[in-house]
Order: sequence, then C-alpha cells, then structure tokens
Amino acid sequence: MYLELLVAALVTIGFLAGIRLMQSPETALWGNRLGAASMAVAIVLAFHLTGIMLSAVVYLAIGAVVGIVIGRKVRMIQMPQTVALFNGLGGGASALVAATAMAMEGAAAPWVFWLTAALALGIGVLTFTGSILAALKLQAWVSQRPVILKGHGAILAALLLIGIALVALLLVERTPAYPIAIAVVFAVYGVLMALRIGGADMPVVISLLNSLSGVAAAVSGMAVGNPLLTGVGALVGVAGMILTQVMCRAMNRSLAAVLSGFEVKPTPAPVSGSADLPGDGRERKRVSEDDLITLLQQAKKIVFVPGYGMALAQAQQSVRTLANALERDGKEVTFGIHPVAGRMPGHMNVLLAEAGIKFRKLRDMRLINPEFSETDVVIVVGACDVINPAAATAEGTPIYGMPVLHAAEANAVVVCNLDEKPGYSGVENSLYRQEHVITLWGDAKETISRITNDYRAARGTIAAERTAGEAPAADESAAANAIAGALREAERIIVVPGYGMALARAQEALKTLIDILESHGKEVTVALHPLAGRILGHVPFLLVDIGVQLDKFDFLANVNPRFADTDVALVVGACDITNPVAMDPGDGQPAPMPALRVSEAKRVLVCNLNDRPGPSGPANPLYAMQHVTAFWGDAAHTLPLITERYLEASATAKT
Repeated sequence: MYLELLVAALVTIGFLAGIRLMQSPETALWGNRLGAASMAVAIVLAFHLTGIMLSAVVYLAIGAVVGIVIGRKVRMIQMPQTVALFNGLGGGASALVAATAMAMEGAAAPWVFWLTAALALGIGVLTFTGSILAALKLQAWVSQRPVILKGHGAILAALLLIGIALVALLLVERTPAYPIAIAVVFAVYGVLMALRIGGADMPVVISLLNSLSGVAAAVSGMAVGNPLLTGVGALVGVAGMILTQVMCRAMNRSLAAVLSGFEVKPTPAPVSGSADLPGDGRERKRVSEDDLITLLQQAKKIVFVPGYGMALAQAQQSVRTLANALERDGKEVTFGIHPVAGRMPGHMNVLLAEAGIKFRKLRDMRLINPEFSETDVVIVVGACDVINPAAATAEGTPIYGMPVLHAAEANAVVVCNLDEKPGYSGVENSLYRQEHVITLWGDAKETISRITNDYRAARGTIAAERTAGEAPAADESAAANAIAGALREAERIIVVPGYGMALARAQEALKTLIDILESHGKEVTVALHPLAGRILGHVPFLLVDIGVQLDKFDFLANVNPRFADTDVALVVGACDITNPVAMDPGDGQPAPMPALRVSEAKRVLVCNLNDRPGPSGPANPLYAMQHVTAFWGDAAHTLPLITERYLEASATAKT
C-alpha cells in the first residue's frame, strides 16, 4: 500500500513539474513529455490496483490509436478546438466514472459518496457539453458570434440553483431519477454557458472548462477513493483556475459573470490614442503606404502585435523573417502579446515559438504597454479587438472596459489585417482612422512577405529577380520543391555555409530554416571550414551574430567523418571548400587543401548563386553528381522559398 502511495505521489509531482516546464515555450516540449510519461505510469498503477481487464485494454488501445491519429492530423491552427475537445472528453470521462460508481453502490453508501459522485457527474457533464460546443464554435461549425437568448443570465442562474437543489435532494432520497436529472440540467447549463461566449472571449471559457475538467476528475477520485485521481485532478483544476483568473483580468470580466451570465458593468481601462480621448498630447506625423519602408529604415524600436488573423494566415514564419531582417540592421524588435489574442491562452506564444522566435522577445500586455509611447513603429499582424482604443468608450459592447494593447501611442502603426471589418466584438476599430496609421489590407502572410522584400530591396541586400507577389518560375518551383522534400525526409542534416552566404546576406534566412528544421525534430549541424569567408572566423561570426548557438558548430576534422552517415548536406554559398578535386586532384598530384566531404552525404542540396568555379579556378564536379540537387540564385531569395515550400509540405502531410 505504501509503495502505491509513493508511486502516486511521484506521478503527481511529475505532472506538477510538467506544468512548470510548460510555462515557457523553450521547455514546453519536455514538459509535455514528462506529463505523458507520468500519465503512462498512472495507467500502469491503475491496472495494478484494479487488475487488468481485457475490455479495458481494448478501450485503451482504441483511445491510443484515436489520439495518435488526431495528434498527427491536427494543424497548429486547429489546436484551440483540439484543446477544447480534450477538455470535454476529460469531463465526460469523470462523469462516466461517477455514474458507474453510483450505479454500483447501494443506497446505504455514506452521504459523502453521494455528494462527491453527484458533483462529479454534474461538473463532468457541464464540462463535456460546454467544451464540445466551444470546439464546434472554434471550428466554425456553429456560429462564432455570441448567441444570447432572452433572459439568458436568469436562465443560467436558475439552472445552477436547480442543479444544486437536485444534488441536495439526492442526499435525502437516493433514487435513480435524481442523477439523471442532474446530468440533464448541467448538460443544458454547459451548452447555454458556451453559447453566449463570442470569439474574443473564447480563451476565458477554454481555460475555465480546462479547470472544471480537473475539478470533475478530483471529485470523482474522492467518490471512488482513488487518491491519485484526486491529486492530479486537483492539480489541473487549480492550474486552470489560476489561468482563468488571468484571462478574466485580461478581459476585465469577473468569473461570476462568466458562470452566471449576469454582466457586471466594468470600469473602463484607460487607453491613450482613442479617437474620443485626448491621448498623450504628442503630435504624430501623417503617414501613408509610400512612407512605410522609410519608417522601417529610420526606426530604432519596433513592436509586432500578433492576433488570430496571423494564425489564420499562417503568417508567423513571414513575421519571423521580417523581424530577423530588422534586427540584422540593429533595430530593437519585440512582440506585444495580449492574453486573449488567439483562441486559447498562449496561442500566439506557441505559434511564434514554433517559428523560432525567442521567448524573451515576447512581452505580455502589462510589460509592453508602457513601452508603446517610446516605440517608433508598431506592426499589427491580424489583430483587431485587442488594439481597439474604442474599448474605453464603446459602452454596452463586449470589449467595453477590456484592457487593450496601447498600440495607438506609437509614432506610427502599420496594420496588416485581412480587411477593415470589426473583430468578433463587432466594434469598429477607431485606430484605423488615425493619421499615423498605415493600413495594408489582404492576407497577412503575403503582406508581410511583400514588406520584407521591399525592405531588403531598399537596403540592396538581394537582387530583385522577380517582383513582389510574382509567382516563381517553373524551374524555381521544381528546385525548391525537390530540396524541401529532401529536407522533410531527412533526420540528420549538415549545413555548409560559405562566402556566398555572406555576400547574399542570407544568414537570417538560413537561421530561420535551421530553427524550423530543429523544431520538427531534425538533427542539424553547421560544418565550418577555416577558409570559408574572407578572414578566419568570418562565417561563424556572421551566424553567431544572429543567434546561432555555438554548440551547433562542428569543424573540418571532426565533421568530415560524419558526412557518410548524414541524410542531407545543405550547401549555402560555398564552392571551393566543398570541391572533391581539392581532396583528390588525380594523377598523383598533392591535394591543394583539405575540403569538406559533402559528396559523401546521401543527398547534397546546393544553394549557390551559379555553377561557376570558386576563386581557386577548378570547376566543382560535385554539381554534376546524381545525388546532388542545385538551386541556383541569390541565397537570400532561394532559402526563404525553400522554407516556404518545406512548411507547406509539412502542413499538407499533417492534413
């Protein structure tokens, strides 16, 4: 018995440590793995305590297969509805445990059992129906707008009182009718509670339902006498409730208002820059789209504000590329994150971290708001309600009183949204009409990419081989697709940068590709030749300068034996240092210099400007080998195209 309690305590600690690790995108993967391992131990412990039943094993196997299929097919944009679905299934499982326990126990069971079982049944069913409806809203299978019935708040309050009364009656008269009535009442309550929630309020209801799923599990564990279920459920419930309170504060809502449906008139948060407020007294220059690149060139401090539109457009990688280009010119770039941007808590953080943006650059509303008045340019990407100054003045609307990001206080604002329509709140955004705001309507991914190309072209860093928005040539597409496909299939990749990378100033694009490959589980090494570049340490300095970690570097003597076991060698702007002739000139001639043995890799992908020889003079026979795919052109152009095709292929494979 003591051993089982010890294992249960360790499992609970494992879940707690996993939640702690998941507070940061940088450690979230290990937190998820620790949570999965703890759950596996919990399942084994449950079988040990109750005995292994064939039916349970079959159901477990079915659930595992369904979970794996969902996990592989769900795209990042669908993660909010997936989380809502999992919350619902957790609540439904707790309700089934409670219902089964009540069916097996007799009327002589103590009142504590009936109380905990009834509460677990009610909360579990509420979580199930509310979460399923929330998932349907997020999937747009049900209207995402708030659906408010006549007397909606009064109906919710009445249902809650009826549910509590039924639980009390069950303690007095333990008849089967009461558990059924409790399930029905709380099921209706869950539907009506989620029905009145609009798109902008979804993070609140998802975090609340997540908390309720933990509470249901904890109470059902009390009913069946399982301390592990009680402890883990309580842990999830408390963590979810803390997050719910954070979300409520971010929306300036009370939890009582969310649960009961009765609205409490909020106190408006002060918002500078509103069309109806005096603002901060600073005069801002009138700007237009023609001023955009000049503004970016002159800016010293730039803040990106992402929203759900960025997620819909899958523009996070384009945002990362633009941010890299700006940072390379010495600009300070940060990201202002509103707690309810997206459709679940942390949605924007996850998307940006997936694109390789460091967690330290992500600033929450409390920290970033005081900085907007000192910001030169704010770039809004698919965000509306969370930057709307009308939140301070539009009484009677869903966003009235909601704290927003003070983007309007910046010297200039660039809005990259799909259109000028209001967000889920239905409130027109007064920011769009202000003179220091540039609005660029259209798909955010295309808009941000166009800004990046124009900015780079203005700096003279890339040859404008094609105009912004023009489709790549057929041979370009074929080469990009072939290289992207090879990278997708590879597990071990060695990148070989050279002086051509420096000339093209393609190190940002290369780091972006490396970060994405590593986020997909690839093992990536950067092979360095001492003669790459024009001075010793030239290439590694360029890469370290943009954030490539030193532990990724491997030098000539150490890396050469590894090429034979490497799936892909990716050459970026390197010629002589990869030339097989340098290692074996033939005719008994001595080797002129040691070279990187990239030709020994299973696949070689070359991103050089052209197939001309390097400064040494001899042609590079590597380019003619059968296992080599070359994509000729400026690396600052070819690498982003390869990255784009790689992400498209990965997204297609998941669906």
